[in-house]
This record gives sequence, structure tokens and C-alpha cells, in this order.
Amino acid sequence: MQDTETQLNTLTKKIAHQQILMDAHGFILESTDTIFSTFPQRHRPVMEWSPFIESIFPVLINLDLDTPEIFIPRVEFKSNGVISYYDCSFLCIEWNGIQPTIVWNIFENTEDIEKIQQEQQSINDNRLRDEL
Repeated sequence: MQDTETQLNTLTKKIAHQQILMDAHGFILESTDTIFSTFPQRHRPVMEWSPFIESIFPVLINLDLDTPEIFIPRVEFKSNGVISYYDCSFLCIEWNGIQPTIVWNIFENTEDIEKIQQEQQSINDNRLRDEL
């Protein structure tokens, strides 16, 4: 059995998190840039460089201030041949008098997803081996 400190460390492991604020036209107002830099893209709407945001922007732009946060787990991003996984959430707020402001939270989840995929592959391999 794990001691309390080990359990807390497991529960509170550091997860990379980035927060991006977008206006109603998809331009970045602010970003923490903790996972990737948005600076080179700030002059363009996010939809122009993110197919993921492009696909859901019509929904995001219609969020109300009282709409509960939308959570989309296990989003796959490919960049330079590398696949990464993120959990994303979206919320509509008023920020510095700008309404709507869309808050895009990005939580890096690649390590956990890869572990799950490896465990599932191992289970599948064992089942196949048992059937032969």
C-alpha cells in the first residue's frame, strides 16, 4: 500500500498546461505559451493554423457566458511527424471588456495516452497468443 505522500505525488503530478484567450474572430488575445509558442501566429486567426479549432470554431463562437466548460479529451496533434495527445477545454468569458472571449485550456497528456495504448496493445497481443 502506498503512503500518503506517494499518493499525493501521484495525484498532483505536474501536467503541462497552456491557456489561450481568443476573440470572436479567432485572434489570440493572450497565451501562456507553456506548451508551444503562439507568437509567430498571432497575426492570423487560430482557425488558419489549427484544423482542430477550425472544425469546432462555429460551436465555440456560439457559447454563452453561462455555458458550462466544454471538455474534449485525447485530442491528437501531429507536428513534424511527432504525435502528441492533449485534453482540451473551452469556456466563454468576458475579459478586459471583450465579449465573447474564448478560453482554450490545453493539458499535455501524451505520456498517459501512450501508456494506455501500450497496455492495450499488450492485452491484445496476449489474447492473440492465447487464441493460437
